[in-house]
Amino acid sequence: MILPTGRLQIGHSDPNVNAELRTTPETSGAYSSHFSQNEEYFIRLPEPIEVPAFPVHHELGKRAPHPDLAEAVRSVTAQVHRNNGDILGGLTHLFDPSSSARPAYFRLYRMQEITYLYLVRIDLTYRPRRSVLVERTTSARTAHHRTNDIFIESDLFPILEVETEDNKIRSMALEQSISDTWIGETGRGYMRAGMWLDRDLTKFFSRLFTPPSVQTYPYFPFTCKYRTIAHSVLGLRENDRRRGVQLLNRARAILLPALREIEDSLRSVRQNGFSEDNPAFVRLKRSISADWTRLWDNFSVRMYLNEEEEREFELEHGLF
Repeated sequence: MILPTGRLQIGHSDPNVNAELRTTPETSGAYSSHFSQNEEYFIRLPEPIEVPAFPVHHELGKRAPHPDLAEAVRSVTAQVHRNNGDILGGLTHLFDPSSSARPAYFRLYRMQEITYLYLVRIDLTYRPRRSVLVERTTSARTAHHRTNDIFIESDLFPILEVETEDNKIRSMALEQSISDTWIGETGRGYMRAGMWLDRDLTKFFSRLFTPPSVQTYPYFPFTCKYRTIAHSVLGLRENDRRRGVQLLNRARAILLPALREIEDSLRSVRQNGFSEDNPAFVRLKRSISADWTRLWDNFSVRMYLNEEEEREFELEHGLF
């Protein structure tokens, strides 16, 4: 659970899952990388994995998961890892009681006196259009299902502090260098909705380091999450993670001195009002070196229609 304060609490980590992730599978299966119409990242495995049923609800006060949830996470983790050890290999399990259907896995990296958190979440939610139902759901339990599409979040965050106890990590504090992104409300009465700068900051960060000729949508490489400058990692191999750390370290060094200017420039326009004509963007764009352009030489995303006639996107070539 990442609190509004930016602190990530580690209350429970399954030793069985961790032992599984330290094994090396005999084979390394193929998978493809995609984005849904809603910009959600997922990988498509050649063979389906089976997701057992588990309780829908979890009491926030309980640090350990229900036995059925723990078994489901062990099963899914083992299936994904044995298909391809690059996806979760070398990571450590983290149970988040506030999001029990999204098991998390993490690893810490160090570069130039800065610690970076690599955090992966897998969504175990039943999605009717993407899954084969094995056992019907109830109001108290999730559906037992099979699916080839595994929805994943994989992000890198700079860390300010790591708290340990008995040589075990108990909590981490994210570097919340971004100011409060709340900018007000829109609408009236029950139709009121909050407005935040997160989306505009994500667009600003991402386009700053992307050549004008390259369209990365729906992928945003540098994001504003939890008031932190983050990097969304597409390549899931260990080498990709380490290169991602290098990229975020470089981008962070450029963005940190200009954050207040960037925020002020976005607060002065309407919601979702980011434009590459933004004066702060134009000034910073001139300072971005040419080697950032070369990173995107082979990057390409293909748009297609799925069986439901919805837009989806396949990552054909990533960074580097």
